[in-house]
Amino acid sequence: MFPLGSAPFPGAVIPLHIFEPRYLQMIDECVEQDLGFGIVLIARGSESGGGEDRFDIGTHVVVEEMGRLPDDRRLIMCRATHRLQVTEWLPDDPYPQAETIDLLEPEPGELDLGPAVKAMERIVVIASELGYDVGDFSVEVNPRKPINAVYKLANMAPVGPFDAQRLLEAADSAARLELLNEMLVEQEELLRARLAGG
Repeated sequence: MFPLGSAPFPGAVIPLHIFEPRYLQMIDECVEQDLGFGIVLIARGSESGGGEDRFDIGTHVVVEEMGRLPDDRRLIMCRATHRLQVTEWLPDDPYPQAETIDLLEPEPGELDLGPAVKAMERIVVIASELGYDVGDFSVEVNPRKPINAVYKLANMAPVGPFDAQRLLEAADSAARLELLNEMLVEQEELLRARLAGG
């Protein structure tokens, strides 16, 4: 398990810089044994040193690329695959470990992704007007894969880690989309207020 200050969603590509000895050992073992690992959001505490409080719902990730630096640090690129839930935390020896179960989601019925897509597009325009670097940002989702589409929108959404955790913990795609729509409305209102000098 890798407690972090972020809550990635399935589908996310996650770059990580590994330097603590315990996580160097963990990542090497995962790569050697072709295993994934879990990422959970830190509720209180810091990413290094241990002793942090952690959320129990997180994301399973796999290592797709790894590079070694001269001082033995690792730069890895991971992809999040699905949600998981910790059923029991085990001793952090030699690194954080837990018993987990996979949280698989039923395919939802048809979801109306339009409001979230349009809200994201408006947010990008306002952010650009405020001087934020949005690059070649585009909002493209596949409505025929609603679970993936909602996760993709959540990955793009400008929300903080604790709001991301709320989205991650949502029971299903419909509930996640409803919550995401609410968050996007709040973000758009906040950005519009900034643009108006409020």
